[in-house]
Amino acid sequence: MSRRNLRRLRPSEYEEQCAVVAWADFTVVEYALDRFCPLGRFLYSIPNGEVLNSGQFDSKQRIARIGRLRRSGFRAGALDLALDLPRGQYHGARLEMKSDGNRPSTAQGEWMATLIEACYHVGWADNAGDAIAWLRAYVALGLFQFAGRPNGEAPGLHRPEIAGSTPAPATIDGTEEASHA
Repeated sequence: MSRRNLRRLRPSEYEEQCAVVAWADFTVVEYALDRFCPLGRFLYSIPNGEVLNSGQFDSKQRIARIGRLRRSGFRAGALDLALDLPRGQYHGARLEMKSDGNRPSTAQGEWMATLIEACYHVGWADNAGDAIAWLRAYVALGLFQFAGRPNGEAPGLHRPEIAGSTPAPATIDGTEEASHA
């Protein structure tokens, strides 16, 4: 069997990533003290390559599309999966999926280095099994440890004021705080 035919038998990066997301959608985690939900609620994709590498644009349209995407926040090198679930000492995690033994690009390596400096857990995997093992290890780090707070307790969460109304701020456990007026 030729190398080309062997590659066709392997799942694509897209298929591997879909398997990771499907696993996360059915994996329940503790996201706050005694609060649980599917990990998939915090995991989402950043489809940079998928958006630009589809064959539906000619070169002129592709250049225009890149300009439009950049103005709206597109960043070259952004990693494939974002997990906005703080664990241990990390604010969240970012994971790059690769296929056929490929490695992260230079731009992705720069993103990874910056995210590590900003206290994110960062990695890359070339198959769903490795990605899931990496995510399990991250989740196993336990609830986020808030620096400078006794027992790592979370500060209260407050809703921003909405024009025309002044709802009572909510704390992390969902109860309403006493008015400071």
